[in-house]
Amino acid sequence: MGSLDTIAKMFVSEVSLGKSVDWYLIKLSGVITYLKDSYGRENLPEILEEFLNIDIVTKALEPLACHADVVEKIITENPRFSDLRPYSHILISALGRISCRDVGLTTNVREPTFKVESKSVESSDVEVKARRKYFHLSLSKLSRPLRRSLIDVLIVISVALVMAYAIYLILHQRGPLFSPFS
Repeated sequence: MGSLDTIAKMFVSEVSLGKSVDWYLIKLSGVITYLKDSYGRENLPEILEEFLNIDIVTKALEPLACHADVVEKIITENPRFSDLRPYSHILISALGRISCRDVGLTTNVREPTFKVESKSVESSDVEVKARRKYFHLSLSKLSRPLRRSLIDVLIVISVALVMAYAIYLILHQRGPLFSPFS
C-alpha cells in the first residue's frame, strides 16, 4: 500500500503528460481505483478529499478547474467514467476551490467504447465488400500486359492438359499402338 504522497507524485507526473480533460479524468479514475484497492471502499470519500487537498495535486488540477462544468457533464454522461460518479461531488467541490490556470486543455472526449466498436464493425463490413468486389473483376478491366499473361498461362495449361490426356490414352489402350513385329 502506497502512501497518499507517493500516489500524489505518481498522479502529478502522469497527468502532466496529457493535454485534455479526458486525460485528467482517466488519471483520476486510476487514482480512484488505486485508493479503493489500497484503503477500501468505505473510507474512499475521506481519503479522496485528503488526496485532492495535497498541494501538488491541487496545483496539478488547476488546468482542470477551468473546465469544472465540462468535467461534471462528462462524468455523468460518459460510461467510461462511471467509477468517478459516486465521488463527482467531491471532485467538483475541490475544483471549485482551486484557482483556474488555463493551459488550453482540449475538452474533446473520446467516444464511449461501444460506439468505437460499432464503427469498427462498419469499417470491416466495408472491407469485406471491397474484397468481394475485387474478386469479381472481369478480364476486360485488367491491364493489357496482365490480361496477355493470363491468356498465355491458360494456353500453356490447356496444351499441357491435352498432352497429358493423349499420353494417358496411349498408355492405357488395350493393345500396343504399334508393334515392330507386325
